[in-house]
Amino acid sequence: PCVGFEVFLGNKSIVFSADHMNDPPKIKQLHAEGVLNDWRRDQLLNFPWSRDIILHEAGIPPIHTPMETLAALPEDVKKKLYVVHVSGNAFKPEYGLKPAPVGVENTLELKVDEPENAAALEVLDLVTNIDLFNSLTIEHAREILQIIEVAHYKAGEYVIRQGEEGHTMMIIASGK
Repeated sequence: PCVGFEVFLGNKSIVFSADHMNDPPKIKQLHAEGVLNDWRRDQLLNFPWSRDIILHEAGIPPIHTPMETLAALPEDVKKKLYVVHVSGNAFKPEYGLKPAPVGVENTLELKVDEPENAAALEVLDLVTNIDLFNSLTIEHAREILQIIEVAHYKAGEYVIRQGEEGHTMMIIASGK
């Protein structure tokens, strides 16, 4: 069994379980039989139920978590839980579980607070994708962040006209 992956951005997080049998008695049994080492047992027993969105596989053990096990979770966890890998007829009303939505039009979204350093990260992402700057050292990056000025122009507004003398280097992030 494996845990899957976790994603963190700002103050929000998502976890996805892949082939994770979240059945504590069975996990302890596999440990006792020598199938799982101590570290792996502990990882599986300490699933991150506190995440903001939980995408969890369900299905037939020993690869997947039984629906009944997920249905026994606390209500606050089930509100954040979306079940994958099972058909619609596996969702009994008394379980209080919901299937993960499918399709781009049903994408799950989290409102994330913008990190304090978001503007700096945006600038560094931009300049490190330019060949001239792709070998920036930390010292160079600090210098760029100290001198850069971000400007926004409306559609149709000129940045500079042909024939005018320029006094700055400009990097256009988007637009024409």
